Amino acid sequence: MKRKSFGKKALLTLLALFILAPMIRAEAKGNYKAQVYPAFLLWQSPEKLPAKLSNGLVVDKAPWDSDRKDAYLPIVKKNGKTIWTAKSQDPINPNRRVQFSVAANGDTVIVYQSGASGGSGANIAAIHANGQVFLRKDFVSDDTEVKLLGPTRIEVALERENPNWNPDTQPNAARHSNVYDVQVYDIGTDGKLKLIKSSVKK
Repeated sequence: MKRKSFGKKALLTLLALFILAPMIRAEAKGNYKAQVYPAFLLWQSPEKLPAKLSNGLVVDKAPWDSDRKDAYLPIVKKNGKTIWTAKSQDPINPNRRVQFSVAANGDTVIVYQSGASGGSGANIAAIHANGQVFLRKDFVSDDTEVKLLGPTRIEVALERENPNWNPDTQPNAARHSNVYDVQVYDIGTDGKLKLIKSSVKK
């Protein structure tokens, strides 16, 4: 009887390993579904966070200030622990634009844009599935626009300074030149940015 019971347990164990082996191999190789999540404004859609990603990371939100319960900054968690918190470029203007992705190898890129008419910036992080943050980068200009073109590809548009703006005689809005330097970068697994192309937008 004991031999039969042992044999049945061994058979069940082998069967379980047979079923789980492809899943274990897929996770080891980093075979994740590549996905870029649509950008959204935190103040408009706070209910979109937390978002659990296929690589095990969680994009969540945290109060920007203890006195402002309706103001948030995006954060990223691994196993319940916060591993990255966005920086707001404008302390009076939180709850701004968030976008994130999952690459086929399990890496996540998150972009947080904030600011106002006097200047804006984008706070970017790239994070391995194990929770290691391997890139932290800020882009700042009079008007900054950063978006994900792919899971690890970003487009960065930085407005040039208006050389004719006189802050003593002209309103703040006059500081904008409406001329943008646009660069497209691929983010490597080592955290380095590889320039793919650049252009000027007017």
